[in-house]
Amino acid sequence: MDEENPMPDFADDEARPLREALRLAFGWDEDQAIQHLDATWRNNQEVPEPRDPPPGNNQAPPQGGPPQVRRDELAQQPEQPEQPQEKKKPTIADFEEDEPPPNTIASRPSQYALQKIAAFEYVELWYFMREGCFEATKQSHSQADDAFGLLATNEVLTLRPVASVKASRNAKADHELSLTEILQARTSFLEHLKEAGWPNKHISALFTFFWMLESHPFHLSMRRGDHILAMYAAKVRQHWHDKLKLGGAFNIAKINDTLLQQVTTEVNDEVLGKVSTSPLKHLLYSRALYLHCLSF
Repeated sequence: MDEENPMPDFADDEARPLREALRLAFGWDEDQAIQHLDATWRNNQEVPEPRDPPPGNNQAPPQGGPPQVRRDELAQQPEQPEQPQEKKKPTIADFEEDEPPPNTIASRPSQYALQKIAAFEYVELWYFMREGCFEATKQSHSQADDAFGLLATNEVLTLRPVASVKASRNAKADHELSLTEILQARTSFLEHLKEAGWPNKHISALFTFFWMLESHPFHLSMRRGDHILAMYAAKVRQHWHDKLKLGGAFNIAKINDTLLQQVTTEVNDEVLGKVSTSPLKHLLYSRALYLHCLSF
């Protein structure tokens, strides 16, 4: 085992959440969970499982033909030593001498957000705002290199660095963002989708989706229009990802006026509900009643 990168003790208290996750997911006992974590860590480190030395075999081969070797006997035979392979020297790609740096460079979000989009999963837009990227920069310098967590992908649990599986406690859901914040995250979000290998069709649809929100008449002319559009964006993008998983999603670039009107009603009802219970309303009502009494 590499002394510079020793295997964690998955039987200690720090690994208890990992063991509990495996027990809940697969119904394993404590020993099975520990064995799985040990094996997974070794696979990630590309270290072969330790083997017991094969027992000696002094029996002579049978007469009258080639020996018939059973499968269990074959497994006990010593392995042939591997021929040392020549290590390839690292190489570096060429660059264009006449090409300057790009005009803009998208801020880098957290490993958690990058892992989500690499798996074509939904992730909150907050991670691609300046606030989210700034937090990711700070955490990248403080995250322990040997800290691992469990990541579920296609119903398979694998070990990953904690930074790639842990959501930020400061992250905001999309419905908590303003339209301005959603549009602020747009450029970085779309750029990283492209780098993650998303199909151009999907990226183009999302680009049009954000553009339709920004250019919608509600954005400039309607009271609470930005809040309504932000709530619509949160609902639609989450539902779009849910449908993509099931195979048969709609075109997110098309604005559904019926759904938008429904969201408008929900937002207005929410605002009216807050006003009806506010102390200001009772104060205004009491003043109106007082003036009414004075009129007699």
